[in-house]
Amino acid sequence: MVDGVENLDRTTSRNTRVKLLSLIALAVLVLGLSYYLYRAWEAEQSTNREQELAEALTSLFVRTAVVANATTAELSLEYYGLPGEDSVSIEEILLLLEEYENISSTLFPETFPGAAEPARSSLEEVLWKAFNSYYGVANSSKYMYESLEPLDRVLEGVEDSLKHLVVCDVNGSLEAYEAIRRELVVLRNLLHAVYIELLGSDPSALLSDEHRAIREKAVGMVSEILGSLDDYVALMETVRKNPGLVEEICLYSNNSVGELSGSAVVLLHKLVEQVENADGLGSATSPYTAVKHMIANAYLKLLEELGQGGSGAGYYNATEAD
Repeated sequence: MVDGVENLDRTTSRNTRVKLLSLIALAVLVLGLSYYLYRAWEAEQSTNREQELAEALTSLFVRTAVVANATTAELSLEYYGLPGEDSVSIEEILLLLEEYENISSTLFPETFPGAAEPARSSLEEVLWKAFNSYYGVANSSKYMYESLEPLDRVLEGVEDSLKHLVVCDVNGSLEAYEAIRRELVVLRNLLHAVYIELLGSDPSALLSDEHRAIREKAVGMVSEILGSLDDYVALMETVRKNPGLVEEICLYSNNSVGELSGSAVVLLHKLVEQVENADGLGSATSPYTAVKHMIANAYLKLLEELGQGGSGAGYYNATEAD
């Protein structure tokens, strides 16, 4: 009887252990399956996020490139005094920038101040860098568009001041220059803002060679305008500081005075250096070239008087070819 009870106890204990082991095995299986399903869900969420990012950004990036190309074209036409095409509007640019702000807050919420730096997949990192670069291009389009009207007014004043200067009306030239000095500051600030935005845009993060070419074209156009404005300001500041001597040089070039004073000779050398390698001035290139010819003529005349007539021929020919 006792042996029967002991056997029953052992059987019961063994069954209990089997059940316990079975429960443990089931729990491990459930946990493993849960972990696998969670990772699969997590991967699916990551894939969905990447797809959402790619779809939202692709169209935006293409439209950004189109707008930047159109704005650069408008800036070029304005600079060279050609009729604009009105191929882009400020409203279109502002709507584009608003899309960037909305996407930044919804698809890249972690970019707000105080947010922890997120772990991104390789594709998300590519899209994030591209987002920042295209955002810079979009901002540059806004500044380019805002520079169109100031550029028009500045070039009118530049042309007016140079036309006065070439006929030795130094006072009239300085009046025209003074009238646009404030506008010049505004314009140069806007163009510098364009330049900063474009330089902050990483070309390697842009998604196509065509988009990189559009960015480079904008950089080149803005650099050209800034360089020509710098040349003009340098010339007019020299005129402003030496009005009497500049008038003397101009009259000497036109054979209205017989010889130059020592101070005028020194200034003439400075003027030659200033304009020798200067480029054109967009729609004001013609009067600017006339001023360069006036300076070159005075310089050649001086060299002839000093018995060095051949020394300046290269400069004169280069100036005539502008």
